[in-house]
Amino acid sequence: MGKFRKIIVGILTLYFCCTLLSCATSDSEKIIGKWQCDQDWFEFKKDQTYSAGKEFITMVNNFKYTIDTKGKELNLYTNEEQRSYYLKYEFKGIDTLLVRNTMSSNTKMISFYRVKK
Repeated sequence: MGKFRKIIVGILTLYFCCTLLSCATSDSEKIIGKWQCDQDWFEFKKDQTYSAGKEFITMVNNFKYTIDTKGKELNLYTNEEQRSYYLKYEFKGIDTLLVRNTMSSNTKMISFYRVKK
């Protein structure tokens, strides 16, 4: 009975370790999807482009973004010279993205919530 118990415990331990490791998703993957705050929204795509707008209006479509997962910085580029957005970000759970503009003296984070499709 002792040997059987050790085998079961070993299998369960292996299962839980594999499950936990597969759930470890990088910020680059977590950010993919559509995020909304009141009327404002962002949609981050796998090809590292984003779209953004207000309500049903798309104001920016398919521009590049970069994400620095170590520094927790998100850079959103536009077609206007000298008009890029530099954001600090953090995730709160899996469905909340907190951001703030690094160029502003306001340190308050704004909550964006994942839009379920």
